Amino acid sequence: MLRQDFGTDYFHLGLIGNLCFLAFGLGSLPSGILSALAYALFYFSTQPTVAQLVARYTGMRFRGLGYGINFFVGFGIGSFASNLSGYVADLFGL
Repeated sequence: MLRQDFGTDYFHLGLIGNLCFLAFGLGSLPSGILSALAYALFYFSTQPTVAQLVARYTGMRFRGLGYGINFFVGFGIGSFASNLSGYVADLFGL
């Protein structure tokens, strides 16, 4: 059974994942690979928190819609991030 209060447990996992993402850009190739692996591990550990939040703040009738919107934003709109990032990089000569 899921805990009612996630508190700081999953917050810290997300924070560690974001720090690993920062370390990815600041290090050399071996440290970049290690930080990318650590980021993937900690990033996907936040999925139970997202599922619990969607379940908590949507009613039974709209729960499927809540999950659908969550995945649409993450995978549908998020899939355009690489295109947008490439355009911004070209625009600013990065």
